Amino acid sequence: MNFRPTLFVALLTITLSTWADTQSAALSINGAKKVSAEEVIVLASYDRALVLIDARKPNDRIASGWIQGSIALPAGRDSRWTLKNYVPNTDTAVVFYGRDAEHIRGRKAVRFALESGYKNVFWFPGGWNEWLSKGLPYVQ
Repeated sequence: MNFRPTLFVALLTITLSTWADTQSAALSINGAKKVSAEEVIVLASYDRALVLIDARKPNDRIASGWIQGSIALPAGRDSRWTLKNYVPNTDTAVVFYGRDAEHIRGRKAVRFALESGYKNVFWFPGGWNEWLSKGLPYVQ
């Protein structure tokens, strides 16, 4: 077999590119804007009406802390009703976070908001773990 390094590199590049696209798609939710920890800080500094929702279970929040100013609203049966109590205006910017991108509660909360007609929805997929890993301030 005649090995061609350039062909191997091209195939590897295509494979890795396809894998990266798949991973990126897995971290997106149609209708929501994905943000990083730094972008959450910028959004909060420019939009005083912004609401930050912590979708983790209350016990997780109590055990490890939370981002200052965030509202505890775990994704569950009554989330849509409760969200409307905290954020009555569907034009208000709302950022949702969970533990990390694999945490179903964060994604579920984002979907609840979108299905409920919220128009300015942000998803912080890195969530609590990203916040901590970057050494950003939090409440314990």
